[in-house]
Amino acid sequence: MLGGSTTANLNFPISKDGVFLLMIVAAKGNVQMLNLMMANKTLDVNKTDRFGVNAFWIAAFYGRIEFLQILLTCKANIYATNQNGSNALHIAVKRNNLEVVKYLIKDCNY
Repeated sequence: MLGGSTTANLNFPISKDGVFLLMIVAAKGNVQMLNLMMANKTLDVNKTDRFGVNAFWIAAFYGRIEFLQILLTCKANIYATNQNGSNALHIAVKRNNLEVVKYLIKDCNY
């Protein structure tokens, strides 16, 4: 059922480390798939893998500004930290992604 809302569980782990579909979509940068997933009533935008990483963190890691914007409007936990204490801003700085750093500071109030 394309374009409609669904209650199918999209939060299932895909790997032993707890990687899940939303993380993969964020890493790949498929905005169309993200928008389809957002219609799912059960989608957990704050789900984390076993390392504490969520989709917002992954989007920052890969420099996906449009994903960050969409996830922000969906109430994603923008301050989530991985097991080392790194949040989205930390990883953007570490990866030298100035565009993401500017976005996080200006629009996300880091």
